[in-house]
Amino acid sequence: MYENCTCALLSFLLELVFMFDFLLTTASICIFNKIVAQAAAKTLTPVVLELGGKCPTYIDRDCPSDLKVVANRVVWGKTLNAGQTCIGVDYVLVHNDVKEKFCEEVKQALERMYTSNPKNSGLARIATVDQAKRLKSLIEEAENCVVWGGSEKCDINEKYVCPTVILNPPKECRLLKEEIFGPILPIISVDTDDEAIT
Repeated sequence: MYENCTCALLSFLLELVFMFDFLLTTASICIFNKIVAQAAAKTLTPVVLELGGKCPTYIDRDCPSDLKVVANRVVWGKTLNAGQTCIGVDYVLVHNDVKEKFCEEVKQALERMYTSNPKNSGLARIATVDQAKRLKSLIEEAENCVVWGGSEKCDINEKYVCPTVILNPPKECRLLKEEIFGPILPIISVDTDDEAIT
């Protein structure tokens, strides 16, 4: 429904494309960008598409010994504005040698920043109810891999999505394919640097 409404509005706005000298769009919905590009092509209007996507962080086994600092920075980057930033950490790849320690530091960083009850901590809310529902469904797909937070702590009516850490979610889940744009942190363990790159 959200995508249909967005596309209907976009179609209306693009009827006015001849009035613009330049178009800039920020969206991760593929059909949205296709419509913009086609409309701009009709009038030879220059267009820039900011497409979003995945933004990984890699922590190798030689990471500085102070994983607490690293975890604090990752958590801050992931939860700033409830994860609704285009340049925030999307997921973490971590070498197996430091996985347990890093995960523990991430959980402690979340406790320090948001207490054991993040809902009452001042954490930003999600922009729309539809986006909050989408984020909750992403968590539910990998619920058995949650190590902190979880979908049961979300409050959709208040547009609240609990910061959630998910360790080694299934490779086919949407968390690893779609831009998350919320306070959900998948952590994927790897055995080598090459595995992290591929």
